[in-house]
Amino acid sequence: MVVHTRIILHEKMHSYKVKLRDLAPELERLTSDERILDMQVKLCGCGLSKRKPICDESHHMIQGEKPGAIYAYDSELHGTQLWNEYPEPPKPKDLQNA
Repeated sequence: MVVHTRIILHEKMHSYKVKLRDLAPELERLTSDERILDMQVKLCGCGLSKRKPICDESHHMIQGEKPGAIYAYDSELHGTQLWNEYPEPPKPKDLQNA
């Protein structure tokens, strides 16, 4: 089994609120009920939700993070600060040698 590991930066500390009609325009073919089409869905913006892409309010746990620092979280959402600020991203030629 091959395991792929990657670091993905999530800079938001809140959810994205999206109306169903904007999330899935094809719903308008299924219903004309404005109450359904205007319902809001909260999508994860912090990257920690266990219900991705739906927000589960995990972003409330990260409100004390230091601005600009980089953190890693385990499956229990215990955070560890890795860097004090964003490291310089590698250049494409450096990635070829990795």
